[in-house]
Amino acid sequence: LRMELAGILARVPDRAMDAAAVLDQIVDENPDDEDAWSMYENILKGQSSFDSLADMYMKIGRTATASTLRLASLKKAASVFEARLQDRYSAVTALEMILELEPADNFAFERLSVLLSESSDFDNLLKLYTTREEALEDEAGRAAMNLRIAGVLHRRMGRTAEALERYRKVIDFDPRDEEARTGLLDLVSGDDCAVDAALALEAVFVASGENDKLIDILRRQADLATDQITRATLLVRAGAVQSERLGQHEGALRDVSDALAAVPGYGPALDLLSGVAAAGNVWQAAYAVVATAVEDVIDDDDVARMRRLAGDIAFEHLNDPTSAALHYGAYLLIDPDCDEVLARQDQIFGQLGRRDDQVKVLRQRLALAGDAADSALKMRLAEMLVENSRDPDSAFELVKGVLTAEPSNQHAIGLMSVLQAEPLFQRRASDALRRAYLESG
Repeated sequence: LRMELAGILARVPDRAMDAAAVLDQIVDENPDDEDAWSMYENILKGQSSFDSLADMYMKIGRTATASTLRLASLKKAASVFEARLQDRYSAVTALEMILELEPADNFAFERLSVLLSESSDFDNLLKLYTTREEALEDEAGRAAMNLRIAGVLHRRMGRTAEALERYRKVIDFDPRDEEARTGLLDLVSGDDCAVDAALALEAVFVASGENDKLIDILRRQADLATDQITRATLLVRAGAVQSERLGQHEGALRDVSDALAAVPGYGPALDLLSGVAAAGNVWQAAYAVVATAVEDVIDDDDVARMRRLAGDIAFEHLNDPTSAALHYGAYLLIDPDCDEVLARQDQIFGQLGRRDDQVKVLRQRLALAGDAADSALKMRLAEMLVENSRDPDSAFELVKGVLTAEPSNQHAIGLMSVLQAEPLFQRRASDALRRAYLESG
């Protein structure tokens, strides 16, 4: 009967609100009476009473027991508050009530997300996203939600360390996610989490085989490094990737050069330099790097290693005996007893016609060898000492010693015969030759 009365009153001009009052009594007694609510709704719409309409929808949402009715009414309430009344606060309340009833409701989630973002309520927006992420079961959905969370933390709240962890979760799921990569690159350009963000990207690019991007991020990490050893290490890694994976050997040498500038004499950089030079046949460029870098080195061991390396490159690969002699000479100032380098200096000075220098080297080699000195080495020195009468007395003693040990040594016999022709050595040379002939039979 009350429904009939409400219907009659609704049709009488100026009595619509009386009908609404009757309906109000009905729904108070039976909150699930959809017919009463429907009539009530139509009356308020006809009166354009949007405040009352929104209140009615909220009342249904609070009092009805049927979840379907409550959800539908709360969605209508949110729409009226937002579109008709421009009451975002109340719209947010309605949407939050929906999510309490149905956490997976996408309409309420998306509208609430927009409203909170537009009102700069980032604390509640973050709470909304975090709650949704924790409720999701599929990995793709969680990755998408983590991306939203990272964006709020990073770009809206400045909580970069937390944003970094969310970006990491995204790229763990999809290493090629461009938005996550962009976010991490932005963090690399910042101050707080730059190194950790760069490390995260490095892992991504290693896994994906994106070598150009890997090289770039290694160099960016090097720029961010606070100590020179770390910087040099990162540059060496960048150079190794460039050479080994991309075949860009001269570019790799630039990284080596930068690493040596950061840490003069850095061993791994020198190791890489040798490998790159051999792989790309870029010996001239490698020589330029090490010859320049050695000028800044102080430690004797490092200087010796770099001088030896520069000398070896010049000697073995560049056919540049003058440069090789320069570096080997500097090396011998630190390690004067290295017979291998002395032997090379001997050969180089011979090529260059630097006889006086060659004589000095041969004397060093003989002194170093002691009693075990090779007779051929002694004879070479003796010949040079006889040449241009450099030091015939020393030459005689050398040849005499060889004949004493090897009476039949034809080279020694021949040179002693030459000395025999000199008046100063005639008698002594004759005696030495006579003994040699007697002992050799």
